[in-house]
Amino acid sequence: PTTAELFAGGSPMTCSAKSIRCPYHSWTYALDGSLLRAPHTDGEEIEAADFALHPVGVDAWGGFVFVHPTPASAAPLDVSVGYELGDDGLVVRTTATNLGDGPCPFASGHHPYLSPGRGPVDDATLRLAAAVRILTDNDRQLPTGSEAVDGTDFDFRTGRRIGAQEIDFAFTDLERDPDGRAWVRLEGADGRRAELWVDGHYPII
Repeated sequence: PTTAELFAGGSPMTCSAKSIRCPYHSWTYALDGSLLRAPHTDGEEIEAADFALHPVGVDAWGGFVFVHPTPASAAPLDVSVGYELGDDGLVVRTTATNLGDGPCPFASGHHPYLSPGRGPVDDATLRLAAAVRILTDNDRQLPTGSEAVDGTDFDFRTGRRIGAQEIDFAFTDLERDPDGRAWVRLEGADGRRAELWVDGHYPII
C-alpha cells in the first residue's frame, strides 16, 4: 500500500489531502511518496528521488493506525482484546495468535490508572509484592538494568504510605497467589481500595 492508504477491515479509506507536509521541516510530499518541496536546505541541490517516502504496511484497529516499516518481513498476527465485568471486577484479556509458519515476536502492555478515591495519593498506602525494580535511563526511560528493592525506598512488599516517593519504574520478580496472580493494592486514607492483578503471562508490573 502507499503511504496515503489506511486499511480498515480490508477496505482502503479515502484521503482528501493532496499532499503531506512535515510540520517541523516543511518538506512536502505527494500522496505517492515523492518529494515535492524541500525548503531549508541552505541552497544545497538535492535529488528529490533520493528522499522519497518509503512504502510501509498499515492497518487500523480500534480507532488506532498501526504502521510496520518493513511489511515484507512482517509476521501475520491476529490480536484481540476483550473486556468483561464480573464478580472479580473488570477483566481485560489480550489474545494474540501467530497466523504464520515462522516466529512472530510480540509484546503487549497495558497502562492502567489506579485511584483509591478522593484525597492526595501521598496519603495512600501501596502494596506491590515485587522484589526487583527495573532501572531506566533519565532521558528516554530505556531499561539499563535491575536492582533488588530490599532495603531501598522502592520496597512496597508489605505495604506502606507513598508519601513524597516518586515511582516511575516497572517491577518484576513478582510474588503470586495460589491462582498465579500478582497483585497491586492501593488504599486511600478513607479506607477505599483499588486492586489490580495480572496472571502468569505478565512478568512485569
